[in-house]
Amino acid sequence: MLTLYLHKPQKGVKDQIGANKSNIDIISDLENLLEKSSDSKILLTADDGYKEVLNLVPMLEYYQVKLIFFIATGFVQGKCYPYEMEISSFLEKKKFITVAGKECPLKTLNEKESMFTLIHGLVKPLTYIHRERFLNNLAIENGYSREESRNEQFVTFSDLKQLSEHPLVEIGSHCHRHLFLPAQNVNVILSELLKSKRILERTLKKRVDKIAYPYGGSTMRIEKIAKICGYKKGYGTHNQMEYSKMNQPRLNLQDAGNL
Repeated sequence: MLTLYLHKPQKGVKDQIGANKSNIDIISDLENLLEKSSDSKILLTADDGYKEVLNLVPMLEYYQVKLIFFIATGFVQGKCYPYEMEISSFLEKKKFITVAGKECPLKTLNEKESMFTLIHGLVKPLTYIHRERFLNNLAIENGYSREESRNEQFVTFSDLKQLSEHPLVEIGSHCHRHLFLPAQNVNVILSELLKSKRILERTLKKRVDKIAYPYGGSTMRIEKIAKICGYKKGYGTHNQMEYSKMNQPRLNLQDAGNL
């Protein structure tokens, strides 16, 4: 079975920079792939909890394709936000940025993308507290409001309840605060895996036993902890070194289209 992962499916792409280009999945591309693969088994997965995923339901029904919707419960609760989208929104509006007292130009798309890559690399391995501290300092240093840079919409728990009743949809966990798990300590890993599972199960009144690791980040230790937490199957990305039941590979749309 070919397993695909999506992030924020939409009909058109605005001017998005950096890694966000690969976080936006075009519905027309997906339709073309499903049309070509009508005789093949395909499983769709969508990460994070973006509201645009609700628009996929008619397509699921038409092609009779199943979807696992992996939810970062902190995003749905509004307690945290994908920093990639926040940084991208901020950089798109700026002509320069100040980082640690140094002013850097953002006049061209290449300069914006390079800065996005730099900040993303600095923030990704941080703990939640250090990530928030870094982003707060960046906002203060550059005089912008973090709240004003948060314009993406996520599903509600009411949406998830309704979706979970659909025969082609299953709700899975994408942890709580979308942290890169290999860089966290055991207590944080355990908390991230358990908290999202418990919130979803309490909301849906159903067992949630599938996990998609944020950024595809997993190790044997993380997989063992996930198993202890009650997950039956785990999903990563296509660039893993080894695959197992707790670390299933997934392809993005671009890679799947090249097969």
